[in-house]
Amino acid sequence: MSDVIIRAAMPADLPDLRLAMVELQEHERRLDATTRLPGEQIADAYLARLRQEVAEKRGAIFIAERNGAFAGFAVGWIIERDHIPESADSTRIPRMVPYFAVQCA
Repeated sequence: MSDVIIRAAMPADLPDLRLAMVELQEHERRLDATTRLPGEQIADAYLARLRQEVAEKRGAIFIAERNGAFAGFAVGWIIERDHIPESADSTRIPRMVPYFAVQCA
């Protein structure tokens, strides 16, 4: 049996996050090579933008580990809408995106 842990990302996770971005983009390129740029070309800028969005939206990046090794990540934040007829609680919508998962045996 394997142990899976979900935890908040730390600065030490940046190399794994970058590699995951490269691999995710290369997967997308296999589906549509005409519109997708190479993973190595976009990884740093994409990760920087994602981290900026998380900071601006008071979100978080979560790391999945399996048996102590990086297995994927997810990004999330709360979307808040200013909608007068609704209560404040009903205008907050969680947004969680699993960006990458390593296939585990």
